[in-house]
Amino acid sequence: MNRTRLTGCSTSVLLVCTAVALAGSPEETVIRQTGCPCRDGADPVMPTTPVQPFPSPASSLAGPVTPYQVNPYYRPLPPVAPPPGTLGRTYQLRSRPVPVNKHPRVAMIDVHVENAVDVTVRGTNDYRIEDTLDGFQDEDDPSLWRFESKPLIPGLPHIYEVEVEYATPQGTTKSRQLYVRLIMGRIVELKI
Repeated sequence: MNRTRLTGCSTSVLLVCTAVALAGSPEETVIRQTGCPCRDGADPVMPTTPVQPFPSPASSLAGPVTPYQVNPYYRPLPPVAPPPGTLGRTYQLRSRPVPVNKHPRVAMIDVHVENAVDVTVRGTNDYRIEDTLDGFQDEDDPSLWRFESKPLIPGLPHIYEVEVEYATPQGTTKSRQLYVRLIMGRIVELKI
């Protein structure tokens, strides 16, 4: 006859213990689960091997840690240069306020280019109000082209493409494209 002594078994352990007891082994089966020995008044049992903390990648390496040592799949992105023009430098360029008779959100741009045949300023934003800015060539200074936008909508990137066609000394025309950010209430000066 099998005698099984069960102490402190949970439901799942009790089912396992019952299955083992009913298996009918010829020797006596004793399954004991008591939990923490301090429950019965004994001292807690300390582990026989000391617990080793998980080593961090930085502690196992000598010297400074590079991203390749921490993540072997790390690949740096190639440097990305802004498109030709003034993007990233717009607020460092020389600018002045628009005239007081203009709307405070109007932006203007003065393009200074020698031997210009034609200058066109186009919007690049999908939410633009207008495709091209209205502008003219100054009569007193033929190298100055001035463009004016409609009142700009705050919160949108106001990046415009400036396309300049200019005459070369050989008698041909060349085209150049630049990108510039317009500032509400300011006249930005662009020298090409």
